[in-house]
Amino acid sequence: MPRMTRITDTLYCVDVTPPELGVPFICSYIVVSRGEAAVIETGPTSSTEILVEALNQLGAEVKAVIPTHIHLDHGGGVGSLLKHLESAKAYVHPRAVKHLADPAKLWAAARYALGWLAEVYQAPEPAPRERLVAAEDGAKIRVGDMELRIVHTPGHASHHQSILMEDGTLFVGDSAGIYIARENYVIPTTMPVIRLDLYLESLEKQIALNPSRIAYTHYGVAENGVGVLRRHRIQVDAWVRGVREALEAGEESNEAILGRIARYDPEAEKLKGIVGKSRAYEILVRLSVEGLVMEVRRQMQG
Repeated sequence: MPRMTRITDTLYCVDVTPPELGVPFICSYIVVSRGEAAVIETGPTSSTEILVEALNQLGAEVKAVIPTHIHLDHGGGVGSLLKHLESAKAYVHPRAVKHLADPAKLWAAARYALGWLAEVYQAPEPAPRERLVAAEDGAKIRVGDMELRIVHTPGHASHHQSILMEDGTLFVGDSAGIYIARENYVIPTTMPVIRLDLYLESLEKQIALNPSRIAYTHYGVAENGVGVLRRHRIQVDAWVRGVREALEAGEESNEAILGRIARYDPEAEKLKGIVGKSRAYEILVRLSVEGLVMEVRRQMQG
């Protein structure tokens, strides 16, 4: 049975986390209105059957599949999911179309960056080009009585988009961090190659949307959407300050850098407990630091 949680009358979270990860980590959201549905985030190829089973339970006709971006844990399952959905189209960032139609380069890059984790997610299947819609910034998608708006939010990736539901729910993918609900802590999604200027601009753009809640792919829903985003904006500045201080002191190890970060983000001490719970957390924290190290070095040299 799929692990499905009802968030509101029109919104469900389906846990599509591969069991190897050990903790709830990937949430696919299903929006349902008047017998129609949209899937926001497919999760990886390896989890397609879980998502299909949940959709069958809900019984609505899926009209739209909307990944926030093409990284394997968000849009890796687009091609495999569309095989099960006769009338659905996938609405993706214009930069994502060619990579979903021919995911060979995406898979090679993922295996290089993620290693073991990429193998857990499995290779993405090609999506039919005629069923991929290049969604421009501001594009609107209607599902039953519900309108979804595409908001381009680059930074974490050039092909990243967020989705705003008309009830104020904002699906942020990897544009605004990873939410660890039990610790009430957000880990910045600043993996290489981060465009920090665009990441921060996207956060400001999201704040201006005045969202009522944030729906994180990793993992779950946080209320007080504007407050959550503002805290994360301040947090990223704190992490950058800590990284810069570490590099100026000649400290290179992740442990030393995280120690410096904790001077400006005291809640970063929670990371010690978080990373021990899953290899996925360990990998992602390491990559988040590495991305900021690369970016701060570039700034220092430029």
